[in-house]
Amino acid sequence: MQLRRTPKRKHADDEIPRVFGALVTADHLIAQDIVDESILGDRTALVVLDRGTQWLDMFPLLSEDFMDTAAALKEFVGNEVVQDFYSDCSPELKKVAEFNGWKHTTSTPGRPETNGVAERAVRTVIEGTRTALEHAGLPPKWWSYAGRHFCFALNVLKDGDTSPWRLRHKCGKFKGLLAPFGCLVDFRPSPTRTKPTAKFAPKSVPGIFLGYHVLPGGRWKGDYWVATLQSFQCVEAQQPEKVQIHRVKEVSLNAKDGYIFPLKPSYDKQRRTVGVDPEVPIALLEAEKVEVIELPQGGDLEAEGDLGQAELETEADLEQGGFRRLRPWRRLPVRAVAVWFQCLLSCLARAQAPAVVQRRGIPLCRNLVWVPVPAAVVLRGPMLLCTT
Repeated sequence: MQLRRTPKRKHADDEIPRVFGALVTADHLIAQDIVDESILGDRTALVVLDRGTQWLDMFPLLSEDFMDTAAALKEFVGNEVVQDFYSDCSPELKKVAEFNGWKHTTSTPGRPETNGVAERAVRTVIEGTRTALEHAGLPPKWWSYAGRHFCFALNVLKDGDTSPWRLRHKCGKFKGLLAPFGCLVDFRPSPTRTKPTAKFAPKSVPGIFLGYHVLPGGRWKGDYWVATLQSFQCVEAQQPEKVQIHRVKEVSLNAKDGYIFPLKPSYDKQRRTVGVDPEVPIALLEAEKVEVIELPQGGDLEAEGDLGQAELETEADLEQGGFRRLRPWRRLPVRAVAVWFQCLLSCLARAQAPAVVQRRGIPLCRNLVWVPVPAAVVLRGPMLLCTT
């Protein structure tokens, strides 16, 4: 006799009262590896959905233990009452429901379809966060801000009287600024986070819109999260201590000409450029002119020539062998030394390896590290790369 799975009767949304707390479901979003760690150090998140009002939210967490999970659910509920709580058999969620005195219903172990609503909510948050990051041009480490922005925008942007914002707070349309994640805005920085400026300098600065500061219970009092655009000028933008994030009230957006995403061009350049080695320093890729100087196979650097005369224009120049060798190091011209140190300082300023020399895997100096050369440049023999 063949056993068949008995279909589980699902809660129809029409049968659930349109009030907050009638039925709440939650599930953890687990990061796979350290590469999924957010810019704030979060490695997991709790996705919570209220079935009555369809209010969806995500709370980045350092771990999925009882304390972090309880704090996230308390922030989601606020001062309201939960009548029914549905989840899987997670011990942390069980403990939180027991601690708060909620009626707790669990799904069948090993049957993900019995927890399909929570699983679908997690998938919605993941897909929405991924789309927001891609559209804004920010790396995946910013998922903690992108996820919260996506959930709040989903709650306030639904049309009609059935939007989660109206059903939960019993008020009219959301009156705050509606801006996509990662767009260009102007804001007035917090006086506690900025240095004194000139008397006649502009009071507002350009920034990247990161979302809304939501209070416990889904309330919003007019605060936004914005990062200064200047913080993203270098590769240290993935480090939270390098990015200035402000909680402000005054934010302006000029959307007449469409939304502007200033980080998107550089993001596409790194991900969609063909034939460029990602390990090459940005200083070499963005240089207006690359000079290639051939070094001797061994011994001292001999022969005449000047650093400025070795200029790479086409691949055919290499085949003709039209490069002159350098003078010995002790007789290098002043311009050659100046250009070499300028390139070294440029690499250091971008937090890249201070390596501009490649000579058959043997460093000319212990303080230098080898850097791969772009595939588009055909090199013959040991080379010295400089940028001007």
